[in-house]
Amino acid sequence: SEQEFAASVRRLYRKLNPPTGEITAYSLMTTLGCNARCFYCFERGLEQSSMSPETAHKAARFMAEHCGGKQIMITWFGGEPLCNKRVIDLICDDLTALGVDYQSVIISNSSLFDEETAEKAMTLWHLKSLSVTLDGTEEVYNRTKAYVGKKTESPFYLVLSNIERLLDRGLKVTVRMNVSEENGDDLSALIDYLHER
Repeated sequence: SEQEFAASVRRLYRKLNPPTGEITAYSLMTTLGCNARCFYCFERGLEQSSMSPETAHKAARFMAEHCGGKQIMITWFGGEPLCNKRVIDLICDDLTALGVDYQSVIISNSSLFDEETAEKAMTLWHLKSLSVTLDGTEEVYNRTKAYVGKKTESPFYLVLSNIERLLDRGLKVTVRMNVSEENGDDLSALIDYLHER
């Protein structure tokens, strides 16, 4: 059966790669809150809770105690992880104080990467890459994201400017595209626009 085969593969893997007790990769959900209202969000309808400062401090201590002195990699995600930047700061401050070598990556809609946040991402968070989803050109993107509390007429251009801000700092940016019946034809235009820009 498939279950027996999977179990035998796990046993073989453990024999070839015995556990060391060290944990060097973490995915941290800072919040389920988000400033976008994408119709396809898998977290739609969930309570928008956020990590508390107390939990952030505990997470940093746990990582320090279990990394075995090795560098760790943190993936920040959510909701929109930047809706709770405070806990990212706390965790990184604690890791620095505890002498832990770390790097991080983030999955973000990029709308909240203002100048101050971008600088902190590079210096304190040791951010190495960003994954961002673009759903189409301006009209399609703005309609799909349906941002709440937006401070600009066109979040599409704000997000592109923020991506450029991070690229200018040497950050690797991966643009993901969700394809649907609503945006399929528009994605080619988006690719052309990004290439030109």
